[in-house]
Amino acid sequence: MTNIIKWKLDVFVTDGPSISLADQLSAEAYDKISATIPKEGKNTLVSIQPVDKGQVGLLIIRSMSTPEKDKPITYLLQETQPNDLNAVDMKDATILESPHVLVGASLVNVLDAAPKFAVFKNAGTKDVEVEILVARNAVKAPSP
Repeated sequence: MTNIIKWKLDVFVTDGPSISLADQLSAEAYDKISATIPKEGKNTLVSIQPVDKGQVGLLIIRSMSTPEKDKPITYLLQETQPNDLNAVDMKDATILESPHVLVGASLVNVLDAAPKFAVFKNAGTKDVEVEILVARNAVKAPSP
């Protein structure tokens, strides 16, 4: 069964232009994940989805609360599950300061790795809830 996912983005600049975008995509499967990222810098592994990045058409990652000043929530997307979570080098991690939204398989393809896992780190003093929505094709097209 194909799922239709509709999305809309409205951007307004005070005393300036506005842009409204809307579209839809179809996906054979989707997952909505909620995970608690513990406080004070422990790496936390979240399993996102099992397919290659060319099969992912939508990826949204967001924090459900505002990060503490100078204590960011960061993450790294991983194609394979790390053997030692504590050994994951987070120096090149992405800061989750606002929702991250990738729409379209061609945009998801710019990622270095298929988004199968994410390693999160929360430098804050409170646990943080993150939410991930991923839409994908579950069946890989045969090679010609």
